Amino acid sequence: EILKDVFEDLLNDSRFKSVKTLHLYNAGEVLLHPNLDEMLSIIRHYKDLAREKKISFPQISLLTNATILDDKNSKMLIESGILDYIRFSMDGGSKEKFEEMRVRAKWDEFVKNISTFVELNKKTSKPIPTGIITLVDYKNKLNTKWMSEEFIKLLNMVDGYELRYAHNWGGEVEIEELKNRSVKSYKIGCSLLM
Repeated sequence: EILKDVFEDLLNDSRFKSVKTLHLYNAGEVLLHPNLDEMLSIIRHYKDLAREKKISFPQISLLTNATILDDKNSKMLIESGILDYIRFSMDGGSKEKFEEMRVRAKWDEFVKNISTFVELNKKTSKPIPTGIITLVDYKNKLNTKWMSEEFIKLLNMVDGYELRYAHNWGGEVEIEELKNRSVKSYKIGCSLLM
């Protein structure tokens, strides 16, 4: 009901006309949602309704760690017809670093899941643009020159990627590498928003 209320407001309340993107994630894995198929169906309904009314609808973006992005979940996401963009979290730069950073994740399974999604996605009439977000250790540069061949191969499988250093959101987590960086006093809060 809350989701329906949000979309009713998006379509009917002028205060929400400037909303450009809705991200289906934050602090958790969206594919674990127990009613994901129902959630996607609700979004589809309102996206279609917006099209019928000839009003703009926010782009729908999804970020997943892809650990449970199996064939079934891939098909569900693709066939839902609601995603304007999907990104995968792939950290580290190598199989070993990935498995160290993504505790309990297995590289080979991850590669299989991404490959399956990309192949299924290519076969559709309107493929979903894909991307990867990669957290990189501070000792490495934000480029691919030092990364393993298999890591680079997967980066090149999608439409685009973003390399970034770990961050501490609003300053609530001590990150050793951030201690020595000068931060202007007016920059309080989420560094990604800044």
